Amino acid sequence: MNATSPNVTVVIGYRDSLTKAVIKNVIVVVLGISINYINICLIQTFSKHQVFNTNPRYILFLHLVVNDMIQVSLSVFLFIISYTLYKINVSICGAFILLTLFATENTPLNLACMAVECYIAICLPLRHVQICTVRRTKVLIGLIWTTSMMSVLPDLFITLATEPPAFFKSRVFCVRETVFRNPHIIRKRDITYIVYLAVVWIVILYTYFKIIFTVKMVNNDARKAQNTILLHGFQVMLCMATYAEPQLRLALHKAFPEHSNDFSFACYVVVYVLPRSISPVVYGIRDSTFRKYLQRHLRRNQIFRNPRLKEKRDISFIVLLVLVWLTLVYAYFNILFAAQGATSNARKARNTVLLHGFQLSLCMLTYTYNQISNGLIALFPQYVTDIRFITTILFQVLPRLLSPLIYGLRDKTFRKCVKRSLCSAERGGAIQRKDEERPAHGHTG
Repeated sequence: MNATSPNVTVVIGYRDSLTKAVIKNVIVVVLGISINYINICLIQTFSKHQVFNTNPRYILFLHLVVNDMIQVSLSVFLFIISYTLYKINVSICGAFILLTLFATENTPLNLACMAVECYIAICLPLRHVQICTVRRTKVLIGLIWTTSMMSVLPDLFITLATEPPAFFKSRVFCVRETVFRNPHIIRKRDITYIVYLAVVWIVILYTYFKIIFTVKMVNNDARKAQNTILLHGFQVMLCMATYAEPQLRLALHKAFPEHSNDFSFACYVVVYVLPRSISPVVYGIRDSTFRKYLQRHLRRNQIFRNPRLKEKRDISFIVLLVLVWLTLVYAYFNILFAAQGATSNARKARNTVLLHGFQLSLCMLTYTYNQISNGLIALFPQYVTDIRFITTILFQVLPRLLSPLIYGLRDKTFRKCVKRSLCSAERGGAIQRKDEERPAHGHTG
């Protein structure tokens, strides 16, 4: 079952079937990698151009992106841990949760600071250069972290003062409530969230309406700033959804107990993972300056434009393929001679080497992918998108299915263990569901 504490969502109770667990973990990992890849591109674009390093707005944006990366990475990591290790050491879990809490509580404060910067740029343009300097922006980021630490670290101090030493050596399911379980901490957390959100909403509403009155007499930049403030408000609403998610999950669990796992997983993805893709949209796509440099960064010809790199790549491919082919051919013929007077295992090994050779041939197709695609596009220019899709599937995706076939299905030992794992997972889930249903039937009877 997926259980969510504020800022950390994981899985407790009886576990999903193996198939469902794999699907959920794949979805979460793919989303996490995609969001972090986009954010890494934004960070690289920021670091390579001086125009962003001297602009307080983009410095605050970079800080927001880094917070998103920390949040997503730790959240995905804890999600995977909940399915694999299930329980971890209290001290290690506490460290992960503290880092996640720092990043999460930084987000609304950072959004409020960005709204204030927009307000100063539109309503006080003559004083913007004097007020919003790079040095003051860095000091402001330090204050954001200090405020978050002052909010979160008391949880750690209360836990250290009230819990016995043996507790920190034990293993628990890693959510906030299992590590910081003192009831005073929960009350303090609720009050802190209310104060944070109230302050942030006051700042955003004040700056928004001040910019609205300025928009009537200023250019399009003010209108764009107004829309940006609205997006900041939407992000703060998502932060509020993070704090209200446990109550929503509990209500769904009571209404649909048989689908509690799926509802908890959906809440986790919608509330904790997907909102982290908004920051790249706000500045990575909407902002014309950042978009221009980001497009330049993403163009491969602009990044790898030295012709010597192409020559080096071709030579490296040829050398690697020759070495691998020599190894495969040598191994195949040695096994071929051994197979004439040996057991069936030698013949199976010979066939396995042949399959490796077939995989290597597909790898060679990967190196000719661009030439084949460009040739087909030249013949059929009206089907550019379809040709790219088909060649990607044939040359990049489908060849990766051979490895599971070679060892996951052909190998008897591995196949037997896979079948046993699948059967035990399904049997274990059914037994745990029956155990949970028995008390309910006994109570009604």
